[in-house]
Amino acid sequence: MRRHIEFTDKAVEGLESLTAVVRERVFKKVRWINENFDDIRHQSLSSNLKRFV
Repeated sequence: MRRHIEFTDKAVEGLESLTAVVRERVFKKVRWINENFDDIRHQSLSSNLKRFV
């Protein structure tokens, strides 16, 4: 199932600072995650990364 993905203004600004090649790689990965989200094995963050939740 595809989901709707929106980028914040800050994310767009960050993407604009990347080269076109890198920016396309980011979009390609985001599209892949969106298309395969239900099949991805999700894991909990370890203790030193929990602050990102």
